Amino acid sequence: MMHPISIPFHRIPVAFLALLLTAGCGDEKTSSDTTPHDSGMKENDAQTGGQGGSAGTAAEGGAGGSDCSLQDKEAQTQSARNALREQVPCFSGSFAVDKNGGIHLSFFLSTDFNGPRALLCHTDSNVSVSKAHEQAASKALEGLDLSCLKGLYGIDIAGGACEQRDTLEELLAACPPWWEHVNEELGIVFDENGQAVSLKPAEGKPSEPEIETCVLDALAGKTFPCLANLEVCAGNPIP
Repeated sequence: MMHPISIPFHRIPVAFLALLLTAGCGDEKTSSDTTPHDSGMKENDAQTGGQGGSAGTAAEGGAGGSDCSLQDKEAQTQSARNALREQVPCFSGSFAVDKNGGIHLSFFLSTDFNGPRALLCHTDSNVSVSKAHEQAASKALEGLDLSCLKGLYGIDIAGGACEQRDTLEELLAACPPWWEHVNEELGIVFDENGQAVSLKPAEGKPSEPEIETCVLDALAGKTFPCLANLEVCAGNPIP
């Protein structure tokens, strides 16, 4: 599980505090002192993004360009979000710019801490798919002027994967027993088209045929392209 690196609150520029928001998949927050990640991701795997750095943390030094106004930061943040939405609409998670201008991304589904959520299971295949999303997002941000965002951390992107997760959760309300396995790795396996095809218990756990039937019936005929080739478990986001 990933535990984000906390940055002392006093290091955030006063003007930038106006951008701090509490968000779900429908909204995005520009910065926070902790960035949630899916419960199943290993710390190193979840932190290593498209350019090999830690995502959602502040670099040493001042947050953002010292000569940048709040409006400059907002404009560059929106430019990055627009590029990601247009070029990699499924990408959900966060990005950060270090003090040298390096971009670091992390793909995950959760953007809040409001109880159990459908999150990425702790699997090697999820790590591989997440890295592919991060690499695509990294390319989408190439060439953008993000100089005013240097040192800022946890700029959230609530993209298609997060939005489709929300729809998935609404459908899974019909299967309370699946939610009872919170943090127990009872994964819903999605195929290359984003259709739920099976339920995969954690290694050493017995199968749950009744729960699998309920889940697959609830999701029958639905596709979640942004969740393709992923496994989704019930979990609690950890700050």
